[in-house]
Amino acid sequence: MTSSFVKYQQPSELTPAIIACVEAWDYWPLKEFKDALATGNYTLFARICDGVCSGVLLVVNLGDAADVVYIYTEPRFRRQGLALQLLRECERTGKSDGLVQKLFLEVRPDNGGAQKLYESFQMQLIGTRKNYYKDGSDALVYRKVLQRS
Repeated sequence: MTSSFVKYQQPSELTPAIIACVEAWDYWPLKEFKDALATGNYTLFARICDGVCSGVLLVVNLGDAADVVYIYTEPRFRRQGLALQLLRECERTGKSDGLVQKLFLEVRPDNGGAQKLYESFQMQLIGTRKNYYKDGSDALVYRKVLQRS
């Protein structure tokens, strides 16, 4: 089994496998996703396993910080540590680029599994965003300060 992480910053770089994964996550319509990626403010990390996209992480770059917008793992690849690997790859790239000093993300208060994952990645709960989601529910805000290697 061949596996690798790939970083995408422009829509023209996306392969059919990545597009299929993005469409499966049902977060943004594909055109809006491509438009966001084209701004140059977003980076998509993907894990490719034998030509199949097994998961993606989308991050928006905010100067010295980055916000994880979405993490998606294909159902057959879940519970194998892939989301944690994607977070680590995002962190590694942020450190090596030397630009990102903090990583943020938001999560629903009822998503205990995700909270446990983020805490295992040494993210710290720093607050709540009221009425963050479309349905009016709040979001818990997590942060990790990146230490340069």
